[in-house]
Amino acid sequence: MEPLISVIVPIYKVEKYLRECIDSIVNQTYKNLEIILVDDGSPDKCGLICDEYAQKDSRIKVIHKENGGLSDARNAGMKIATGSYLFFVDSDDYITNDALNYLMSMVTDDNISIVIGGVEKFIDENGQIMYTSTSDSDKIKIMTKTEAMEDYFKSDWAAWARLYRRDVHEGIEFPFGEINEDEAIVLRILDRCRTVIKTSRVIYRYRYRKDSITSVKFNKNKLLRYKNYVNNCEFIDINYPELSDLAKEKLFKGTQWCLNNMTADTKVFKDDIKRLRVTMKQKYKPKFKMKYFINKEELRGWLLAYFYYPYALLVKILGKHYT
Repeated sequence: MEPLISVIVPIYKVEKYLRECIDSIVNQTYKNLEIILVDDGSPDKCGLICDEYAQKDSRIKVIHKENGGLSDARNAGMKIATGSYLFFVDSDDYITNDALNYLMSMVTDDNISIVIGGVEKFIDENGQIMYTSTSDSDKIKIMTKTEAMEDYFKSDWAAWARLYRRDVHEGIEFPFGEINEDEAIVLRILDRCRTVIKTSRVIYRYRYRKDSITSVKFNKNKLLRYKNYVNNCEFIDINYPELSDLAKEKLFKGTQWCLNNMTADTKVFKDDIKRLRVTMKQKYKPKFKMKYFINKEELRGWLLAYFYYPYALLVKILGKHYT
């Protein structure tokens, strides 16, 4: 019998997109599914839609709970999941018809801990493709856990588009109330892995919306990205020192991202700016070198570290906000 996959869908204020998301799951060619719909106190008709689908498909379980945020909803789903594998889908996204069948075909033995599928990102308003991992041929990368960590530091990580063996996620919850919650736990998960497979074949379609969590105005909660990168550096220094340089580079890029965003409101983030500039100065030393005029990224980093407020003023005058 095919292994049971628990598909967990956190749901909040996505009435417009929810049916497309659920349909993409219930119509999978891989049939042995436990579909857990977590209504996170959604004020629209999402809860009713979930109950409607549950009446039609016995594989669907519905949780109705008070609003606790994305992490809390995912955690609630994991608590009742009984599958040998876990798969997360955000409720405004959807997956291809054979997504789970394809990912399971990569699981050839018990050593395969995670299978990462390809992603296509598109703009909700016009359907324009922002990014796709598709190539002329399916690129398959087989990695040890150390290689998977290295791959993470050179790219990004998200909970979705990944098929997890249940044991690698067992007991590891998403941090409550956080944004960038995926990267808060990625290294702890990869630390438990044996083999990780990454494929370029698109199995997940990510919808970019102007009102989504990731696109809202920069706020204190988004600063948690910095905290996560600092914690990840500490974890790597202790357990995988050979990856320390990559972890620090990820920290510097995340710090630069935060500082750039905080130029929009320097008074609100005054103390945070001071703290993060200390990190930037660890990379961009006081000695000025002409090469910074050649590499725009390094020039920006040097300015953020030593001339932050003139740089922030220039950004406001030009009306160009770098992210």
